[in-house]
Amino acid sequence: MKNNIYNIIFSLLISVLIVVNADADFTKLIDNGDSNTKIDLTFIGSGFTSAEICDYISKVDQNISKMNTVNWFAIPSNATLLNVWRVDAISPTSGIDLAEAEINSQAQVTPYDVLIIIHNYNDQEGVRYPNIVDLYIYSHNYVVIAHELGHIIGKLDDEYYNSHVAWKCDGLSKRTINVHDKPSNEKWSDYISTQPYEGARFCEFGLWRPTENSIMRDSANTPAFNALGLKAMDIGAGKILGTIETNQPNLEIIGLNNNDIKSGVLEVAAIATDDSGIERIEFYWAKAGDTSKSIKIDKTEPYAVSIDTTRFVDGEYFLDTLAYDTNWNYTRVTRRFEVNNLHARVSQANPPKLIKVYPNPAKAKVLFQFAGEQSSEIEISIFNIAGELVSKITSDFVSEQPIIEWNVSGLVKSIYMYKIYYNKQVGESGKIMVSH
Repeated sequence: MKNNIYNIIFSLLISVLIVVNADADFTKLIDNGDSNTKIDLTFIGSGFTSAEICDYISKVDQNISKMNTVNWFAIPSNATLLNVWRVDAISPTSGIDLAEAEINSQAQVTPYDVLIIIHNYNDQEGVRYPNIVDLYIYSHNYVVIAHELGHIIGKLDDEYYNSHVAWKCDGLSKRTINVHDKPSNEKWSDYISTQPYEGARFCEFGLWRPTENSIMRDSANTPAFNALGLKAMDIGAGKILGTIETNQPNLEIIGLNNNDIKSGVLEVAAIATDDSGIERIEFYWAKAGDTSKSIKIDKTEPYAVSIDTTRFVDGEYFLDTLAYDTNWNYTRVTRRFEVNNLHARVSQANPPKLIKVYPNPAKAKVLFQFAGEQSSEIEISIFNIAGELVSKITSDFVSEQPIIEWNVSGLVKSIYMYKIYYNKQVGESGKIMVSH
């Protein structure tokens, strides 16, 4: 079996060892060695009667034989990292799942790291729990398996989108490998040199993914990991198997302590060390109650960030600093502080004002563009022609981020009125035509 392991792993002519257990029949389909040094995948059926068990066995064989069409699994050295098991669980009624406790009990006859359940009916593909993948009899199983192993092994996030609520998606990229909240490849430039594409992690707007397509975005039509995903799978597999260390780097923050009161320009430095080396430092900034937004990713010592606090509304803030080593272990340090520029703030000679609303008429989204030098809390209230409030957007205006988006794809074709408030004071108003 060891003489030609690559063909053995991904062939329908697999030599199998059948072992009968009192609780369930189980078969070790692919044996690459001791489970303590391998990643064990176990298939188990649910909703298959004894008369249908051959359908389930055929489905498992099809998935195994096609896994080598996905690029990471097609690499022979990666294929040898896996043991694959099949548990033949019998259900009394066709298409009716076994109880969860029964599935768990029967699956435990194998030493699985990942449990793959094939259900004998059709439903949403690839629902993922910490180490459980749910598949359905008519789904594109093998690419769904690879996609879900991208989550479980590679710790990758989804790169598709469907929420259509752009402003709610701001700042959700912290501690994710393949999602960024800026239209920049600075987070993964060591692996992918092209500019990113907007839309990721269920969000159509406000988050960016590394490449146009990958198995983490469109697994049915793109059965391949991009370069960043391949690296993530290598690192994740190494950590599971113990061949890559998991020690967190050391991180110290200079220039900001918890509960400090700050004004003017805030200078913060990060001192990070690790035996494997430091790959990058990520700085995130958030007003209390808001999601964090990336303000700098630094790959060169000295690691530091400079923040002009006069451009923000006074109040409670958090600075999150994350240090990543070359094995993508990270340490996070959070500092809570207050911004108070009541006496330091410069003249309000140039407060923000609305300068443009476009496109109008709009089909998908409307952009409100502002200009000004001073910070302000902006609230945009949207009303229908009956005067009913249909949407409210609140954002802290700073001159570096002068555009606020409003997604209108879910609204009916009509005329809508907007009213803008600056620090609770009434500002501009106008009309927008939504025309799908």
